[in-house]
Amino acid sequence: MKVPKFLSGPVKTGWEQLILSILGITISIALTFGLNALSGKRSQKADRRLAAVRVMASIEAFARQLDGVHDLMLPADTAAAYLLDHWDYLDALSGQELLNLHVASVPGAMITYDKSAEQIFTSSFDVWRNVDNAKFMDSAGQCFHMMEMITEEHNSWIDSYIQFSDNYVATHRQQFDTDLQAFALGLFGTWQARQFLGDVHPRMDRLQYAAALLRWSNAQSMKLMKIKEKDVMKEVADSEVIPTGEPMPQQEEFETPRPQMQ
Repeated sequence: MKVPKFLSGPVKTGWEQLILSILGITISIALTFGLNALSGKRSQKADRRLAAVRVMASIEAFARQLDGVHDLMLPADTAAAYLLDHWDYLDALSGQELLNLHVASVPGAMITYDKSAEQIFTSSFDVWRNVDNAKFMDSAGQCFHMMEMITEEHNSWIDSYIQFSDNYVATHRQQFDTDLQAFALGLFGTWQARQFLGDVHPRMDRLQYAAALLRWSNAQSMKLMKIKEKDVMKEVADSEVIPTGEPMPQQEEFETPRPQMQ
């Protein structure tokens, strides 16, 4: 490249010196803005990746919770299946055996859904600005909707089951105290009891299907955002680590005897 004459020789005039000064300032400004833009793009890319990883980690953690709730419902599934398979022979069991089967058939595993990740994702301007992939945003939104829906549906079903049992006990208290077998046979003779028992296994299957759908959606999102599965799993694992410190208080430590009349 040919170098301009006034750059190759000594500066002899004021206007040549002025041109060199302006040229130096221009180059400095261009470099400064160029480096800032590059730094800004890198920071934005890092923020975008971190937001996506945390969203997918939240979805994976919920899917793991569904796995856990499913496993906790296995005893209820076994009890419900036994009752349904022996429906015509329940009178061969004692009242206590029937009551034990009923108690075992009521799933107690509720789902907890922390909406903080969803709220940050849907309300944060920085997230919407940085995560500029519309398909990923739509997929994450659908996952959050599914997580909320399955939580409300599952917990509402268990609440209804428990409420039905409590109401039946309350309205048949005398029979419960005097003839437990008749009470239990009457309970299982209701259409509500049979419906609840028949719902246990399909609802467990639904939990597994929901977990599989969430993980499938996450896999698609990883491809869209060019994020490796191991990075998402590491984020989940890191969030599950409880810092070491003082042991958690136990209920027994706060149980005191009732005051006695003197």
